[in-house]
Amino acid sequence: MTASRSRPGVRGLWADQPLAIKGLVVVALPLAVLLLALFALHWAGRAEARAEADVRAAVAIQRDIHEVHALLAEAASGVRGYLLSREDRFLTPYRDAEARLPATLERLDRQIRDAEIRRRFERVRVLSLRKREGLSGLLAEAQEGRAPNPAALQVGLDANKAVLDLLRAEIDAMQTREAALLNARLERADRFRDRSLQLTALCAVLGILGSLGAVYLFTVGIVRRVRRLEVNAGRLE
Repeated sequence: MTASRSRPGVRGLWADQPLAIKGLVVVALPLAVLLLALFALHWAGRAEARAEADVRAAVAIQRDIHEVHALLAEAASGVRGYLLSREDRFLTPYRDAEARLPATLERLDRQIRDAEIRRRFERVRVLSLRKREGLSGLLAEAQEGRAPNPAALQVGLDANKAVLDLLRAEIDAMQTREAALLNARLERADRFRDRSLQLTALCAVLGILGSLGAVYLFTVGIVRRVRRLEVNAGRLE
């Protein structure tokens, strides 16, 4: 009798627990696995969302960098056309660039986080201001009605072209750097997406195993109690 009642270790401790405790464990174990799975999926989802937000930010920066370059080039082309023809319709791109450039530069200023792109952006901002001042100076002289001095006009146009060339070099460097950052962020987003899928599969497996384990423990406990009752009933008989 003493030997049959002796149940050392964890197995014996579990077997001697009341049914209420075992039922609580059966409910709590799958619930704990579920909560752990939800936390892991939430963490993976937030990480994936941050990576995708970084990708969207890189794409927006690339778009705005290209827009700055295009607006400055169109403004220069419009002023040159006006100086040659004195027709006001050529100034439409220039006026459009003057209206849109400040907002685009301000948007870039808010979005840029990379140190190298920040340094180049500050140079672009200074050069774009010089470019706009040069164009407005040429335009003001032409609109005053003075006869254009071909030599002075050529000097002004050459100076503006030199500034535009510097701007183009800085903008190309910014585009190259931002493209490298975009590729890195795309790879990072793909890694987080793969991890999220792996965590989902792992949590599903853990949930199934946890449920099966809880049912097994409860069933084993019930079976052992029934067998013990059968043995005791046989002894009583």
